[in-house]
Amino acid sequence: MSPTATLEARVTSIEKDIAELKDRVFRSDRARPWYETMVGSTKDFPEFDEVVKLGREIRKADAIS
Repeated sequence: MSPTATLEARVTSIEKDIAELKDRVFRSDRARPWYETMVGSTKDFPEFDEVVKLGREIRKADAIS
């Protein structure tokens, strides 16, 4: 096999791999808005309820002042 044929085969293989990677990226979670992937992601953390409680307290304090 000539060096040119080998190089062409390698470039063709790389182009195929890049096309596959692009397809994976565009079909991945990135196609969805970021907030849709975040919804519910912390619900099983024990600190979640405390964070919600503190957030409510902060909003209440801001509403009063």
